[in-house]
Amino acid sequence: MSTLFRLFLTGLFFSLSTSAVATISTANKAETLSTIDPMMDPMMQMGKILLTDAEQMEMESVGMIQHGNNLRKKIAKLRVKQRKLTDGKEKEALLNIINDYSQEIPKWQDKAGRIRAYGQSLHNNGIAVITDAFHKRWEDHINLVGPMVTEDNKDKLLSHNSPIRSMHPTMLGKMQEMETEKKEAMTISTPGMMGQDIPPGLNIETFQISRDKNVFAHIEPLTIEDENDLPLVPLNKIHKWKLILSDLDGKPLTGAKIEIVGHMPGHVHGLPTQPQVTADLGEGLYEVDGVKFQMRGWWVMTFQVEAGDYQDEVTFNIKL
Repeated sequence: MSTLFRLFLTGLFFSLSTSAVATISTANKAETLSTIDPMMDPMMQMGKILLTDAEQMEMESVGMIQHGNNLRKKIAKLRVKQRKLTDGKEKEALLNIINDYSQEIPKWQDKAGRIRAYGQSLHNNGIAVITDAFHKRWEDHINLVGPMVTEDNKDKLLSHNSPIRSMHPTMLGKMQEMETEKKEAMTISTPGMMGQDIPPGLNIETFQISRDKNVFAHIEPLTIEDENDLPLVPLNKIHKWKLILSDLDGKPLTGAKIEIVGHMPGHVHGLPTQPQVTADLGEGLYEVDGVKFQMRGWWVMTFQVEAGDYQDEVTFNIKL
């Protein structure tokens, strides 16, 4: 039994300690599993089930947090009422009620936290199962299983469109976010690359699920001559990508209409080019041409996909 499959079973049948958390029964799960279409990829469908369960857990946790917030509002109203009471026994009785409500709030918070953590575990397991099945399905077409890797570049990229660019002296005071430095061979200062606050734990994998969880996708550069080479991302060079699209049942998405948008969040600018899908190769495989990155840093590429009943988008974070 593979590690991923054991992980799936663990997430599927793991029971939590409180009755409030155990919202999905084994009987219901068995009934759900019985609906899996044998004509589709069973592992991708099981991963899809895990993602559905993860969403249900998230909704449960949100409901519990809202319940805790409602208790706080109720307590606030009771405290106002208590301050207006003149009878000592009534004040004491109301204070006991307030204390009981106060003791309930951390319990609901704890339950919400454990449900959310369990839901995140289900989500991660589901993505792992889907990714593994997707990779096996298109194994002959996938040469990159990790994040994007950049080609070695001897030039230090200092500006947005070329390795070194002169900058007019009148702009120095206006470009406050840029560091400037003076090169020996140049008469004026040049703009250095602005710093970026790349979020910690940023997901930079080349396998991603779409926003509405209808589409699963993989991207990689078409820059290798030998299938044993690692596809690398060139800088300041227009190149091609491979895009693979599938639904969450493992069915290839063919004939899709795809729009591509790219930008650099830390610099608030887009790509210097407008990449386009130039070939539909069938079986969910597409060729994208016109990709170019003119500087290192954090890039975001979004593929807006329209295929059949699906109108969804897949976003990839790329760290160069």
